[in-house]
Amino acid sequence: MKLMLYQNGTTTDLSGLVSGLTWSGDKSTAARKLEFALITDAPGVDLTVRNGDHCELIDDDGQCRFSGMIVQVTQKSGSATIAVTAYDRGIYLSNNAGTMIFRNSEPADAARQICSTYQIPARTLATAGVPVTRKFAGVSLWQILNTLYSLAGAQTGKRYMIRFIGRDLEVSERIEQATNLVIQPGSNLMTLSTTRSITGLRNSVAIYSKDGALIQTVEDQASVALFGMMQHHMTQQDGTDMIAEANAYLQDHAEEQTVTVSALGSLDIMTGDTVVVRHPDTGLQGIFWVDSDVHRWAGLQHTMQLGLNLRNVAYTANAGSEVKYG
Repeated sequence: MKLMLYQNGTTTDLSGLVSGLTWSGDKSTAARKLEFALITDAPGVDLTVRNGDHCELIDDDGQCRFSGMIVQVTQKSGSATIAVTAYDRGIYLSNNAGTMIFRNSEPADAARQICSTYQIPARTLATAGVPVTRKFAGVSLWQILNTLYSLAGAQTGKRYMIRFIGRDLEVSERIEQATNLVIQPGSNLMTLSTTRSITGLRNSVAIYSKDGALIQTVEDQASVALFGMMQHHMTQQDGTDMIAEANAYLQDHAEEQTVTVSALGSLDIMTGDTVVVRHPDTGLQGIFWVDSDVHRWAGLQHTMQLGLNLRNVAYTANAGSEVKYG
């Protein structure tokens, strides 16, 4: 693994000057983060790292795993290292606000327009197959993209992941991978904890007309019987299958089971992927979705902490407003 620094046309290999490195991401944030401690008092080293410098994490096969810009440099008196933080190009999604209107647009086409306008490199932009209409005024590009794909997914039942792979933006459907890393005791598992929670539970959806009249209620009757009613309200949208959207909402807000594991690191695992967990002592076994990941390197040891979800719950957004015709 190499950590490369790019400054004013000069490339420097920082690998031998890094005493600790963390690479992390979360489904609810636009940018993956790279943090490292850089040794500044090594013999023959005359290096100044500044905000705006670019760095990349390159694996042993030459593949770029992280490409981003340094956004914070912290130096303490008496310390032989400086703390450096970099974000990948997702920072341009979160820190740029757009004002735009999409009418009956395929989300992939809208994403291509956004990438072209803001010079964001893209590799794969998933086709949702459902046209969406939305108006945005001063909304972050991250929220715009998530809203467009959330609107489409509410009608089709599909879930999407928006992330950067190396240097390029990728929007992909969240599906089970053909091959999954198996995490289990005696192999790569270090620690495991499980949590069941209903803090975000909604088990009933009331659909109202734009005039405030109740049209229909969609419920998870077993959940209502067990926990009592916790209701969400929706307003009927023209051209939208609100029953499908309500069922998708109930699925995303059902009782949540999350698992946190610490394991030996694998560069192939990041937020949005799936893994298999087998833990005979607790009876836990199955395919889990990675909602967050933290990879750490200390010397030659690479470990990772993964936040896992038994359900495929994507990050969703509902920014902007309807477009009024006529």
